[in-house]
Amino acid sequence: MTSIATLRADAPEFLLDEAFRAVPTLAVEVPPVVAHGPDDPFPFLAVTGADPDTVLSAFADDDSVREATCLSRIDDGGLFRVEWAETVELLLGSVVRTDATVLSVRGTEGTWRLRLLAPDRDCLDVTFDFLADHGVEVELDGIRRLDADDASRSFGLSEAQYAALITGLDRGFYDVPRDTDCSELAAELGITHQALSERLRRAHGTLVENALASGSRVFN
Repeated sequence: MTSIATLRADAPEFLLDEAFRAVPTLAVEVPPVVAHGPDDPFPFLAVTGADPDTVLSAFADDDSVREATCLSRIDDGGLFRVEWAETVELLLGSVVRTDATVLSVRGTEGTWRLRLLAPDRDCLDVTFDFLADHGVEVELDGIRRLDADDASRSFGLSEAQYAALITGLDRGFYDVPRDTDCSELAAELGITHQALSERLRRAHGTLVENALASGSRVFN
């Protein structure tokens, strides 16, 4: 059953440990609705808590960062493009390589919290085991079973939109390359190809609108 899991990892074992030590006020998050994949995981960070030059200096002295560039500035932070060190890139790639969908990633006071939409517990176990094998201990802060009513309340989706998205996720419609196509997915749901396309487009639009509306202050 699909669930939303909240995971916690300490910066010394995960990433940006030196940056958090140098600038304890930093708050770092992966911006909503930013595409990323296993070969380029979490390439953008929205940062608050210090001026951009201080952030760049902290990133430059952090072993987990290969290179960082400030793309936009605010008084106490900005949007940064980050290239991770090879070992960290491997760890982060393992998170996005599974069937789980990353909903949010945020680091404050030396602690990282990740929210994942997972189709089953096995998917979470793969992530836990890989990270543990590479010296990162992850705590499960909470897990909540997600049904259609939850989706409607949390994301503004209709039951039909939720069913289309979750079925597509389970069948590999969002994988690269895809394990199923739109025609096969429509047939499984008992609707036409056109009806599925319209349903997915509306669902994607709702998710993007809600995610952007609750996004980081860097983008406001």
